[in-house]
Amino acid sequence: MQSIVNFSVALYGNLSLVGTWQNPEVGPYSGAMVRYKAGEYPVDLNDGELAYEGADNNFVVNGLTASTEYYFRAWSYMTTNYGRVYTDAYRDAVGTAQSIKGNVTYTSSGAWTVPVNVRKVDVFLVGGGGKGGDGKDKQSGGGGGGGGYTRTYKNVSVTPGQAIAVTVGGSGGWSYFGSYSAPPRVITA
Repeated sequence: MQSIVNFSVALYGNLSLVGTWQNPEVGPYSGAMVRYKAGEYPVDLNDGELAYEGADNNFVVNGLTASTEYYFRAWSYMTTNYGRVYTDAYRDAVGTAQSIKGNVTYTSSGAWTVPVNVRKVDVFLVGGGGKGGDGKDKQSGGGGGGGGYTRTYKNVSVTPGQAIAVTVGGSGGWSYFGSYSAPPRVITA
């Protein structure tokens, strides 16, 4: 039976790891089982946590502990009339979960490029404020402009390397992050 090849594990996003490999091109092969543990490799097919089982060539494990090394072991199998037969050979890989956090503030329009390993973001937008009032005479000042409306979007899907247009709404203007928006405050007298 053929084993998977080029098995590796890498940081995928906040406290998540992705595992990838190549399925064998020849020989009997039906799929792979991947198990993992913190601090040491699983010793057999029943040890540790199940990360993946099937015929695909990747998986994602979420909700891990920050700064912890996770040890992954993958076994190939073939399905027969009598059930699954697992290979004695296995492939190993190690990955470290990390907490990814940060923020970016825009005070003028531009573009934001999604950093490596970032797949989800929270977006807080403020629309343009209302125009201040004009004073009627020289002794009274004009009224202050109203603040813009705000909108919050949670868990927006993004792709590393993607460039997203950011528009900061001026007086009475809309603010945008890609297709997400916040309306302006328009004050009429």
